[in-house]
Amino acid sequence: MTLSQLKQLNIAAYGLFILFYILGKSPISSIIEIPLVLASLFIIFFVSGTNITWLFEIVRKKAYDAGVFITISIANAVLILPNVFLLLYVKTGILSPQTIFPFYACVALLPWIIQGLTCISSIKKRIDINVRPLVIPKFHLSMLYHPLTIMSVIVFIYYLFNITLYPSIPTPDSYTWLISAEENFAKFQIDESFHTNRWAFMSLVGITHFTTDLPLFFIYKYLFVFFPLLALTPLCII
Repeated sequence: MTLSQLKQLNIAAYGLFILFYILGKSPISSIIEIPLVLASLFIIFFVSGTNITWLFEIVRKKAYDAGVFITISIANAVLILPNVFLLLYVKTGILSPQTIFPFYACVALLPWIIQGLTCISSIKKRIDINVRPLVIPKFHLSMLYHPLTIMSVIVFIYYLFNITLYPSIPTPDSYTWLISAEENFAKFQIDESFHTNRWAFMSLVGITHFTTDLPLFFIYKYLFVFFPLLALTPLCII
């Protein structure tokens, strides 16, 4: 992905989020609620990760194909950034929009920061930000018959059937996480004593909750269940 493409993606995604956020404070807030949530999820689980993937391309001096780029970007958004934010949380001790929003704003500014650094001659010799353009393949009907597309549809239907069939969260342990999250997020913190090996996961839950304002029960029962599809779907265009 070129620097220009990355800038355009960040400007479009964050621009829509800001627009919906402002409109969410207006009399038409009930109409804007769903678009705001979708824009937030798009940034959290994809756009933020593209900035990290672009850095990988610069370091490796190799551009990824569309399917690989999208998949790695999702992985970066879900795995790397919550861990990085966790370092900020350890320093500040605060898990709230006041720390989450500035963090993701800094992530969005990475392309401009790296471009600014390349203006320094000594750094410019070491960093080459010229990466070949990301080309998204044109849609054609054969994609609908791709094995991974069919698998994604089957998994989606299976998950949808299960979450609608049973009103509760599938595993009892999830309720332990849910109760802990509800109690500690109300105090803008992560339960460091209980989730000693799950801090990064709780970081992602907190980021999702405070950014989208979705109920924690909804996040555990409905949203995170479909995570496997995030990895399967982009591979269909490889």
